[in-house]
Amino acid sequence: MMTRLLSLLALLTWIALPAFAQDETQQEEEDKSVLENFLQDNLSSDGMQVTVNGFSGALSRQATMDEMTFADDDGVWLRLEGVTLTWDRSAILQRRVEVRELSAEIIELVRLPQSGGDGPSSEASDFTLPELPVSVDIDRLAAERLILGEPVLGERMEMTLEGSGDLVDGQGEAQLDLERIDGQRGSFNLAASYSNESHVLAVDLSLDEGPGGIVAKLANLPGEPALTLTVDGEDTLDDFTADVMLGTDGESRLGGQVRIRAEKAGEDGVRESDMRVDADFSGDLRPLFEEQYQPFFGGESLLHLEGARFPNGTIRVEDLFVRTDALNLRGDATINDKGWPERVNLTGRVANADGSPTTLPASGEPTRISALDLDFDYDSLRGERWTGSFDLTGLERGDISLDSLSFSGAGTLEPGGGDAVPSVDGSVTLSLAGINPGDEDLAAAIGDRIGGSLTFAKGDNTPFNFTDIALSGEDYGLTGDVTLRTELEQLDLVADMDVELTADRLARFAPLSGQDLTGGAALSVRGEVALPDGPFDLEIDGETRDLSIGIEQVDALLAGESRLSIDVDRTVERTALNRFTIAGPGLAASATGELRSEGSTIDAQIDIPDAGRLDDRLEGNVSLVADAVQAGDGWTVEGEATAPGNVVVDFTATATMTDDGVGPVTASLTAAADSIAPYSGLAGRSLSGAIDLAASVSGDLRTQAIDLSGTAQGQDLAFGAGDADQLFAGASEVTFNLRRDEAGTLFVDQLDVDTPELTVSADGTSEGGQSRVNFDARLANVGIFVPELPGAFSAQGTAVLTDDAYRLDVDGQGPDGITVSVAGTVAGSGDSANLSINGVAPLELANGFTGANRVDGTARFDLGLNGPLALTSLSGTVSTSDARVSVPAAAISLDPIQANILLQNGRARIEAGAGVSSGGRVEVAGPVSLEGGYNADLVVRLQGVGLTDPALYDTTVDGQLTVTGPLTGGARVAGTIRPGVVEIRIPSSGFGVAGDLEGLRHINEPAAVRATRARADKLGGTSSGGGGPAYPLDIVIDAPNQVFVRGRGLDAEVGGRLLLRGTTANVVPQGGLSLIRGRLSLLGNRIDLTEARATLEGNFDPYISVTAQTTVDDTTIQIRLDGQATNPEISFTSTPDLPEDEILARLLFGRSIAEISPLQALRMANGVATLTGGGGGVIGNLREGFGLADLDVGQNEGGAVAVRAGTYITENVYTGVEVGADGEAEVNINLDLTRNLTARGSVATNGETSLGIHFEKDY
Repeated sequence: MMTRLLSLLALLTWIALPAFAQDETQQEEEDKSVLENFLQDNLSSDGMQVTVNGFSGALSRQATMDEMTFADDDGVWLRLEGVTLTWDRSAILQRRVEVRELSAEIIELVRLPQSGGDGPSSEASDFTLPELPVSVDIDRLAAERLILGEPVLGERMEMTLEGSGDLVDGQGEAQLDLERIDGQRGSFNLAASYSNESHVLAVDLSLDEGPGGIVAKLANLPGEPALTLTVDGEDTLDDFTADVMLGTDGESRLGGQVRIRAEKAGEDGVRESDMRVDADFSGDLRPLFEEQYQPFFGGESLLHLEGARFPNGTIRVEDLFVRTDALNLRGDATINDKGWPERVNLTGRVANADGSPTTLPASGEPTRISALDLDFDYDSLRGERWTGSFDLTGLERGDISLDSLSFSGAGTLEPGGGDAVPSVDGSVTLSLAGINPGDEDLAAAIGDRIGGSLTFAKGDNTPFNFTDIALSGEDYGLTGDVTLRTELEQLDLVADMDVELTADRLARFAPLSGQDLTGGAALSVRGEVALPDGPFDLEIDGETRDLSIGIEQVDALLAGESRLSIDVDRTVERTALNRFTIAGPGLAASATGELRSEGSTIDAQIDIPDAGRLDDRLEGNVSLVADAVQAGDGWTVEGEATAPGNVVVDFTATATMTDDGVGPVTASLTAAADSIAPYSGLAGRSLSGAIDLAASVSGDLRTQAIDLSGTAQGQDLAFGAGDADQLFAGASEVTFNLRRDEAGTLFVDQLDVDTPELTVSADGTSEGGQSRVNFDARLANVGIFVPELPGAFSAQGTAVLTDDAYRLDVDGQGPDGITVSVAGTVAGSGDSANLSINGVAPLELANGFTGANRVDGTARFDLGLNGPLALTSLSGTVSTSDARVSVPAAAISLDPIQANILLQNGRARIEAGAGVSSGGRVEVAGPVSLEGGYNADLVVRLQGVGLTDPALYDTTVDGQLTVTGPLTGGARVAGTIRPGVVEIRIPSSGFGVAGDLEGLRHINEPAAVRATRARADKLGGTSSGGGGPAYPLDIVIDAPNQVFVRGRGLDAEVGGRLLLRGTTANVVPQGGLSLIRGRLSLLGNRIDLTEARATLEGNFDPYISVTAQTTVDDTTIQIRLDGQATNPEISFTSTPDLPEDEILARLLFGRSIAEISPLQALRMANGVATLTGGGGGVIGNLREGFGLADLDVGQNEGGAVAVRAGTYITENVYTGVEVGADGEAEVNINLDLTRNLTARGSVATNGETSLGIHFEKDY
């Protein structure tokens, strides 16, 4: 500011010199604006604009100016208002500028001006006052208000200014006093003088501020105390000493002297040095710092400095000493004119005397250390060797801590001079222990210790070389060489590197990376990098071992050892990926490309030889080849992928880049899969068939408006869905067209499914929290699921999704009068609903779940579901009126069935009745719970129900059973059954009864026939048996009489009581039936029974025990029948003991076996057949004895007893004869002409004859 005021005075003087010859009044009439413009033009410069307003009196004793402003590019930074200049114009003629007063009402320094102009000169120069052509004498310099804006010192300040000054013949004096007038106490006073002739400098400076002053604030002194500062000295510059004192709150805190001496030349005229500086300060600095830092300084702090500057530019610090309670630093140094050290000797220690941690006076969080030791020693006079060390222990700063840091080194240093070239080299070792960086993730990555070493070398104008770098942590390390050099053309610091990075356990870096990182890696990095972000040219090669990043599929690909190779470089024009490859057991990938502002390209290829690494349910190869090309603002990506099942996918995509990111995008895709079977394991079900897909998408990612359309075609698709797979047999097609507009509304314009059996057409929208879907579906033939219901089923409806619910309205129609209607709402959470469900359905739909049983008829239902999606929420009725159930295993059917089921309050009330095909009626009534195990309390009434087994029994039953408990297993079945007349048949001979043909195969069996055999359980598969629930049994069968056992000559009546216990999975029958009366008939002889009993022992085939006894002459004969009713055994005994044939002869003919005729022998054999059921025994012995192929005793067409015998005359001729007891006889003969062609003929005693040709074929 003073410079500008002096310039103003000089201009006024220049203006005034020619004006003394003119009349004053005439001059005042000159155009004032000319002077203002003249001042503005001459005071302004580049980057500085001076504006003068209201200037007057330039040629009078008093000049005034309303306003003068100084501005830079950021605006006005200095403003003067009400400026007055009172001066003696006549003194100009005597080459003197005599100003009586230069004052301003307001001087406002709004802010500091922009920095500009040349920096300070690098050369030193002696201090002198300027020699002006005129003398300057200012009696008073004043400002009523000097205002400093807040940007200047951090707060707005207002003060008064008073001063004076003169400069005459190289001698000057100045007086300046500032006094704050803004309510804060503060004053600044300066009195200074200097004479070029005597070189005497006098300075008397004082600063005095009250509490909260600006200096205390800027220095951040605790409590912002009152502060005083004085600087006082007067002497020649050759030996000038200034006393300095700093105090707070009236107490001296720091005091000392600064002495500046100019060395005088010696006798040879040469000065040892240009200037010497000595400084000594001491004091108690504790009040100037926060309490936590005060122990570092203690009661007294000392600073001693001795230094000199030499004519050749060398600077020497001869003695440096700093001491506080915790710090002791001492040293000296010499730096030559090239900036290289010729001597450095520095030692220091920071530590408390008692060994406790000390807090360093550093900004930020408190920093505490236990101890710090520093030592560096070098002296070129002793040689080139240097040594240094730095040891730190017990560092703590916030969450960061370090047990120890040790740094040591040694080497050589040549400072240069003469022909020598400056250089330095050395080796350094580094060790850190107990590292805690304050972040758990970073601590896990770094570990507890780091150690290492390196060597370095640097010469004048040569690169800085770091070699033999070896840094290591617990299981990671860095080795190699790095050279740092400067390229002045680009002003870049370039690093040439050849380093190796190893990490045996990458898991330590997992928390820091945010990935589940494991495995190991070893990488080499070679090339150069311009720091910080310039061009580079790098090659990276290495290996990874079992690399894992926490993504299961990627980890599987990287398992084992993989090789990585990268070659990348960047120039100002582009970044080039010359090579990127990674190869391992599970993955081979490569890429190349260039990134430019325009014309970028990228090519990539990935090959996965074993898709099982992605998922162990896959097999085969997966590959991807893609390339991307940039043209203008757009990118085009094309590629092909292959996968198991001979899947081939081709895709093309284009994207336009905008300032907002990715803009319009279009893409198309075609895919073909010869077989989807390889993905069965992935889907968890058996898949098969082929698929072709073609799709396209377009949109703008900025607005998220998207159109997606396509077609998928399938052939013989199957999804492991059982019978439902029939829907996609043959050719199938799905067509879709979806779009999303900028408002976020989703439109399903088309979704069509078309197969030979199923067609579905749907469309819908999703907008503002509400989605609506309309659909129309048609099943061509329900008969593919239920053969009894051929015909189509169709359904139409809508589904509307709001923020919290689905609203459904669906109607369906099908064959045999199927109708269904569902309407209402389902909660958005899917856990509750309010629906009405009604319609008519044929009961044949249940045949797929009833096994061999068959259901027919119609069910009508009128239901409501209100509440959770559970049976307990159902209410309404289900009824049938014409239903029929066939139960082949029991050889009965129930028809008609009238049933009514009332659902209410979580229970189903059943009222049902049906006629039984074998006679009688069955009724069921009672409630069943619709939750848990479906607890039931049912009553089953049997009214004259016929039960029959054509080979075993025939009866009717009445009774009542109860079913109490959970129907899912454990319900107790109890009650009493009272049979009517029971006929138990002991089957006769198996002659003529054919069972299943063993080994029979059905060839080209129609589906309907196979379904029939499946229901009859005739497919020959292994029964699952016992897999269903078991129910405890407590059933009484009360049959006191009229239980008749007949067959094989037996005719008996028994009676008794049977119990069925155990469970339905393991029935345990108990009890039996005892003889009431009976007899055994044998060839017209009736023998009374003496004993007969039928018992159930573990199954429903009764065990019978029958004894008949008679006396013939003096022989007592017993006939016993024992065993299962289906196959009892017969025995004959006598007293006295006789052979069986003798017993039979006496029983039947009253004579010995030797006395009977051949016909009587045949009759006896027939009697035995009757009793034994036609087994071997006597008949077999006779056939073998006569050498016949066939011998049988039976009945002829007239019903008389007949004997049949036959034998082969030759291999292809068979003849047989039948002789009846009624005298009728017949002879027949069979002649096998070929394997399938037979001629047959017969002749009988009644005159009948026959002859025929028969074609027979086994299948």
